[in-house]
Amino acid sequence: MNKKTFLITFFIAVTASIVYFAFKYTQSQTVLVYDKRLVDISLKVEAPFSTAGLTIQENGVMFYSAQQRGNEMIQDSGSVSKTRVNELSKLIEKSDFINMNNSIKQTTDPMDGSIYIISVRSLPKKNPELAFPETYSVSCYEFSCGHNFLKLKDKIIEIWGKDILEVGI
Repeated sequence: MNKKTFLITFFIAVTASIVYFAFKYTQSQTVLVYDKRLVDISLKVEAPFSTAGLTIQENGVMFYSAQQRGNEMIQDSGSVSKTRVNELSKLIEKSDFINMNNSIKQTTDPMDGSIYIISVRSLPKKNPELAFPETYSVSCYEFSCGHNFLKLKDKIIEIWGKDILEVGI
């Protein structure tokens, strides 16, 4: 077996192993939120000079993208355990996310604040393959966000484990 054949065979074996373990990982216990099957949780940060987005999928895979005005887009990814995703799901329920209201900028708020948007997508527990994801989103202006919203935002960032781009004035 020559070196090229060996490398191709090795690459195929490694790829097959990754696919197998990713499938096995995603088939383990389903994360629920409000008695529905969680699809993903997203945080979007719209600052005066940047936009960033983070999505944490039910299987623990995370995707991040950010762009500062005039610069190229930054992209990153990572993963977290289903236990951490489940913690986040429980915090969503505990903070009564589904009953939170949007909070807009007040006339007394500073002008250079960011807008935060948290979205939760879910599917029915039964026959999720026959349904489209349901999305519930809450947004707030940085200086008008409620305590529970900020707690949830901070938990999402903590789970990501890295900075989220937020460039103000």
